[in-house]
Amino acid sequence: MPLYRPVGNQLLSKERLTELEITAPETLDFSEKNVLEGLLLGDEQVAFEPIGLNKALAVEIRHIYTGEHPKGAFWKNDMLVTSAMRSIATFNARPRAVNFLKSNVKKNTNLRNPSATEDGTPLVFYAQALTEENSVLDIEIIFQRFPEELFQAASSAFKAAAGVPIFVTHGLSGFLLAAGSVSKMAGSIGEALFDGRPIFKETVELSFTRGGSQVPQEGFHILVSDDFDLEAEGCTFDAEQGVLLRDGKEYDGSHPYVVISLDGRTNEAYKEFVPTAASAALLESFFHIGEGQQQSLDVVMDAVRLYNDHQFKRKADAIAERLTTMDPQSADYQRLKEKYDAYLANLVTDSFKTA
Repeated sequence: MPLYRPVGNQLLSKERLTELEITAPETLDFSEKNVLEGLLLGDEQVAFEPIGLNKALAVEIRHIYTGEHPKGAFWKNDMLVTSAMRSIATFNARPRAVNFLKSNVKKNTNLRNPSATEDGTPLVFYAQALTEENSVLDIEIIFQRFPEELFQAASSAFKAAAGVPIFVTHGLSGFLLAAGSVSKMAGSIGEALFDGRPIFKETVELSFTRGGSQVPQEGFHILVSDDFDLEAEGCTFDAEQGVLLRDGKEYDGSHPYVVISLDGRTNEAYKEFVPTAASAALLESFFHIGEGQQQSLDVVMDAVRLYNDHQFKRKADAIAERLTTMDPQSADYQRLKEKYDAYLANLVTDSFKTA
């Protein structure tokens, strides 16, 4: 899967960036000023903050272009956009997050953030302080007709989630989880979520310590299929318009693409992402509720928050003990201290924070 990054107003592939780093590092400037040059929205643009281990990380979908999809007799269909992110050290699949569910989407459509009157969220992943060293991110787009009941359930869940994605569990159990409650949909609705064949499915590697991998950089990243060579096409990028053709017009070809952003800015509104995702992973094992029923998730969410905080605090305490035997002026001490601070930054319950 080609992954492109804007440098100035050019789009450079991951391979090309690696080549430049090796052959001509003095010509490649990843500074904030260079990356954002040509991407200004009006007079001023909020700059991305650096990302890395022990720093905040927000992954968001910033732009979707549908290309030649959906295909069919009426050239219009419902669109489901889902995402999932997990550590490469984790064997089990992560629950799928629903980012957008839109009806009657046409081909060659550009979609950005949902409007104030639409349901959905661009958020894919958020960590107050990133401790997973190497992860993979999946984004899928599915076109098909979904039952009206699914739109109603999703709309209600998005409102409850307040900016955090809603989650659906794997399999056909049809659990739909928002920030404060879990509901089980009718079997046919649950099946509809998983039966569709994606027209777009791309995987992004976010590796900070894996040998041979390119360290992720903050900013915009463009995901396209293997047969779409943005560099060969002479395409450029604009943060407001998306991928542009040589003549500066918006790309309107047959290939779909997705633009994501990686940002190191902390966001209190997203702090419920980790416990919500963790709760979703437990649903099939611990919840037994009937179709159409809804149940409060407050107790489970509280338990997951406490469990997550216990794990973070336990790891922080282990590091603290090691720090007492090290030279505070050494590089190893500083590196380990950053990890210690990251574990503490991820605590969300007051009892663990004060402890």
